[in-house]
Amino acid sequence: MPIIATGLAEFGRMDFQTHLKYASTLARLSRGMSVTGPILPSIGRAQVDRVKDKLKLIELTKRSLDDESRIVELDEEYSSASVLWLPIKSYYLIYHLLSIIDFILTGQVGSLRMHHGELISCLTDRLVSSQLQFSVPLLNSVFDKSILNFKSKSGEHLSSSVSDTLIYNLIMKKTATYKREDYKLNAKLNLKTLKGRDKMKNYLANKLRVSIFDYFYEMRLKLNYKGLDFVSGISAGASRRYFRAYYEAANNFYICFDNLKTRLITSLP
Repeated sequence: MPIIATGLAEFGRMDFQTHLKYASTLARLSRGMSVTGPILPSIGRAQVDRVKDKLKLIELTKRSLDDESRIVELDEEYSSASVLWLPIKSYYLIYHLLSIIDFILTGQVGSLRMHHGELISCLTDRLVSSQLQFSVPLLNSVFDKSILNFKSKSGEHLSSSVSDTLIYNLIMKKTATYKREDYKLNAKLNLKTLKGRDKMKNYLANKLRVSIFDYFYEMRLKLNYKGLDFVSGISAGASRRYFRAYYEAANNFYICFDNLKTRLITSLP
């Protein structure tokens, strides 16, 4: 069901309005999109058997998500619980599909079990080199640490006339912020010490990079820490609206990548 990001003020809480705006904008931008590039398969048709288990897992995950969506439409109260699992299921649906695509493109069996961060980095490299290009130009953007300094006027992002570019920059700024937090936790940095601050400074200067491939992963990781705190305590109607927006965005990306996977497999010798 298409989402229109208007009337957000009725939901009151700024953090919820903001995340709803982000999900709604991604849902709208990604409708009917495709991904192309000068890409050729590196495997033969006989090797497709290696992805059978992944394909089955993708099928089951997609069915589960679609079932959740149907239930949410029938019972908005159900959305209060299902919205908490949505980023996890959506991410793994996309991750398994992208790992198959990387396997087809590289011929490396390791792609099928590649660590999430490594796969995202490889796919972001393909955006930088134009080996992969979305039909929506904004989604081809790759950002470094400078995105953390992006500024907008207070409440500007909730305006109905705000530009897609501004919203997308804010989405990537939030994604970069989450990624920075992940690094701090995983590296067990104490930013009160000189050593901790130096390590963070080095990470930001030399390693921080974000693209659309990071977004769904970082939203999934957010559940490891505080959970989706911005949906805590909101009404069932509001949580259903967020579920619809996020589900549509994730589904649009799934369709886009699934079409690419099908084209690649069809072209195999």
